[in-house]
Amino acid sequence: MPRFEMPLGDVQAETTAPEGMHDVRIFSAQEIGCSKEELADEGVASRISIGVAVEDTPGIKPINHALWIPKPNHDEKQRTDRMRSIRNFFAAFSVPFDADGFTTEDLVGATATVRLKLSTYTPKGSDDEIEQNRLVIPTEERDDKAA
Repeated sequence: MPRFEMPLGDVQAETTAPEGMHDVRIFSAQEIGCSKEELADEGVASRISIGVAVEDTPGIKPINHALWIPKPNHDEKQRTDRMRSIRNFFAAFSVPFDADGFTTEDLVGATATVRLKLSTYTPKGSDDEIEQNRLVIPTEERDDKAA
C-alpha cells in the first residue's frame, strides 16, 4: 500500500469568525424539499440551502444559511415574512430579482459585507454544543414607519 507523506499534524481546525462585520461570498445554493412527496405535491422547494464563505479571515468554517420559500398553503403573513426575508438577503448580496421572482443561478458568487454573530446548537443525538457563525441580514426600512 502506498503511503502519502504530508504534514497532517500541522493542519489547524476550522474555527468561527469573531463577531462583527465581515466580507462573505456565496459558494453554493441548493434547492431542498422537505420530502419528495411535498416537493411533488406543491411543485416548489421548501428552502434554498446556501453555503457562505468568510473571505476576510482565513480558516473560518463555512456558514450555512437557508432561504425559506413561501408555499401556497401558508397564510398571508407567513408568505409575506418569507418573501421579505428573501428580498432583504438579496439586497444585502446584490442578487438580481424582479417583481415575479428570481433564479438560484444568480446566487453563487454573490458577495456582501455583513455582520456575523456567534451562536451554538446541539446536533440530534449528541450532547455536544457546536459554535457557529450566523449571518445578520439588514432589514429594509418600511415606508409606512412613523417618523
